[in-house]
This record gives sequence, structure tokens and C-alpha cells, in this order.
Amino acid sequence: MNEKGMIQRNVEEFSRLQRYMLADGKDAKAYQEMNEQEMKRVAIEKYVNIQRIKKHGQEEIDYQERIAKTELQLLGINTEDLEMDK
Repeated sequence: MNEKGMIQRNVEEFSRLQRYMLADGKDAKAYQEMNEQEMKRVAIEKYVNIQRIKKHGQEEIDYQERIAKTELQLLGINTEDLEMDK
């Protein structure tokens, strides 16, 4: 999958998660939409990303940060509020 496709897929996942966070509890429709298979896939992707960071170091961290920042901005989330001081 190319970078654009990966970003689009992740934006869709973030959208589902955002709807869940805005809803009330586990009975929310958004929670029901994210089935066990989707949750497993998201968890596996996180684990794979960590493994890539361990193997490729700072270059991979920079790449992952660019992708995450783009996804968040597409969702209308200001990433400056999420930045940590070094």
C-alpha cells in the first residue's frame, strides 16, 4: 500500500475512534462499528510501527511523525497542542 492509501485508511480509523470518544459509553454506535477484527488490525499496525522504529531509528520516527501529523490535521486536530517539550 502506498503512503497516500495508508494515510487515507488511518484517517478512516481515526474518524471512527473520534466518534467513539465523543459518544457516551460502550453502547455507542461508533464502538459497535469497530469490531474485534478492526481493533486487532489497529493493534498489529501499532506493534509493526514500533518494530520499524526500533530497526530504523530516528529516520523512521520522523516518517511516522509526518504521517500521524498529516492524519491529525486532516481530522482538524491542531498538533501544536500535542507537542511535547524536549
